Amino acid sequence: MLLSLITFSCKEQPTSVEVRTDPGKLSFTWLQGLGKISLSHDKGEFVKSDSIIFDLGEIRGSTNFYFMLNNVGGTSVTDIQLIIPESTFAVFPQNIDTLLPNPNFQFDRIKIVRVSATHGTPFNGTGFLPLMPKGLNVGSLMINGNTLQENFTSLALTLSTQLWVHALVMEVTFFDGTRVIDLSRPAGSVLTGGMYYGSFIYFWNISDTLKLVNSGNVPVVVLDIGEYRTTSLQVNQTLTLNYNHGGYTVSLDGLGVVSDNSLFPKLIDGKTYFSFFR
Repeated sequence: MLLSLITFSCKEQPTSVEVRTDPGKLSFTWLQGLGKISLSHDKGEFVKSDSIIFDLGEIRGSTNFYFMLNNVGGTSVTDIQLIIPESTFAVFPQNIDTLLPNPNFQFDRIKIVRVSATHGTPFNGTGFLPLMPKGLNVGSLMINGNTLQENFTSLALTLSTQLWVHALVMEVTFFDGTRVIDLSRPAGSVLTGGMYYGSFIYFWNISDTLKLVNSGNVPVVVLDIGEYRTTSLQVNQTLTLNYNHGGYTVSLDGLGVVSDNSLFPKLIDGKTYFSFFR
C-alpha cells in the first residue's frame, strides 16, 4: 500500500487521516462475441507477475480477437509494452503510455487491444497468406509496465498470457493405387468461365483406382462429377473411385475453411476441381 499522512488543523483539535492507495494492477479480459465478457485475471491480492491462458477456439481463416486491458489497482501503470514474438500473431497497440486507476471499469479508461491470428486469408484486400500448422497454435503475449510500490519506488509489472487457437485446414491427399499424387506438379490446368471461373487442374497417367484421403482436420464435401455422387469425407476417411467415363473429375468443398492455395486453388464458387486421366 502507498501511505501518505494528511494533517488538518482546527481550533479545537488536530486530526490525522491515513490515505492508502493500492499499487497498479493489470487486468486482461477477452471480449467474446457481442457483449459477452470473460473475466480472466482477478486474483484478489496484488501479484507482481501472473500467467493466464485464453483458449480462443477454432479458426477457419485469419481472425481478429479483442481484449480489454485495464488497471484495477489504485496507482497508474505507465510505459506499457505488449509483445508477441510468434510471427503468426500480431498485437495492436504495442505501446501504451499510461493506464489510470480504474477499479470500477470506467470505459473511457480501458484500452482495447486487438490480437490478429494470421491463417491463410488476408485481413484487407485479396490474395493468400501462409497457413498456420493444423491444430493448436500458441501466441505468447507479454504485457509489461511500471507502477509505484509502498516506498514510492518503481515496481515492474508483468502479465504473461498464452493465446490458443485451433487452426482448421482443408486438405486431401490423392493416391494412384498406392502412389501419392504430387499435387504441386499437375500436367496442366484448363481455364473455365461462368460460375466456374478459374482453373480445373488435371493429371495424366492415372490407373483404374483413385483414392482420396482426408488428411486435413475438417470434413470435406467431395463431388464425383462423373457419377454426380456427393460424399462427406470425414477426417482420416478414405474414398475410393473406380475408373469410369474416361477419367475422374472431382470437386472439393471445405465449407469455407482455408487450404493451401498453391495446391488447392479455389474457383469462384469456393471449390477446388481436379481431373485425372489415363
